[in-house]
Amino acid sequence: MGMQQRKDIFLKKLGWLGFAVGLTAAVLFVPAPARPGRSATVIARRGYWARYPEGSWLGFQQARDAGAQLSADAVLTGDNVWALLHDTNLERLYCRPWAVDAVTYDQIKDLAHCGPLSDRYPQRGISRVRDFLNEFGSAVAEVELKNTPPLPTERRAAALDEVAGLVGTLRGTLTVTSFHPADLRELKQRDENLRTGLVVYYPREISRVRASDWADIDAVSVRAQSVSARLFGGLRARGKTIWVYDTGTPWSRRRVRQLARLAPDGYVVSDPVAFRKDLAFVQRPPVRWWGR
Repeated sequence: MGMQQRKDIFLKKLGWLGFAVGLTAAVLFVPAPARPGRSATVIARRGYWARYPEGSWLGFQQARDAGAQLSADAVLTGDNVWALLHDTNLERLYCRPWAVDAVTYDQIKDLAHCGPLSDRYPQRGISRVRDFLNEFGSAVAEVELKNTPPLPTERRAAALDEVAGLVGTLRGTLTVTSFHPADLRELKQRDENLRTGLVVYYPREISRVRASDWADIDAVSVRAQSVSARLFGGLRARGKTIWVYDTGTPWSRRRVRQLARLAPDGYVVSDPVAFRKDLAFVQRPPVRWWGR
């Protein structure tokens, strides 16, 4: 074989290698175009949880200022005040070995936050859900009820009465969510115009919802690890709003791309600013090398 033939073979192989590398780069790095006609809401979970103390007033302010909607959790105290808390005890974030429903609101309202990032941004005080809604108003997209099932019947009824009253003029923008369909059913009995949502951690929880309860569920918030095209298809067939939520760890850009292809109605995230950037990146139009 002559030198020229070897050179031709080498250049041919090099050309095929370049083609393969280019094709691989296109598949990996050029995002799929955004689905037209769908604009998803970005909702900050427990405030700006990734950058500020979890559930703190400062975190909610920063999330609102960043243009995100807000998602908060509500736990009932021993004297029937809905407090702005996620945990039903105060050990993790306030370093007190107390169950929330065993203390009064006055006992906990001035506690100092001791969770992550509290050394950088010292925070003191636990807010009432009433004050939170009065301050942030239509910026609040979700309030999740945390400890209603264990309550005695009369106390539970009074607590749900309080929730229906708190929503007030925010019925058009605020969704009250819970892991328990019974909460949503009883809230709808109090106010049929109140928006309700079911929180789902595992897909099998969907199959446990009674057929009669679906009429009282307006939205479903699904943990990102549990989403699938089949799950989304079933919920869309029922006409439900679909949110996807993270559990405190921001998603990778690859995961954001996978979720964007499913086109949920909202994303409940711990870092709304970083998520918006990632979502914009994966939804940008593909690069066109052959001109405009």
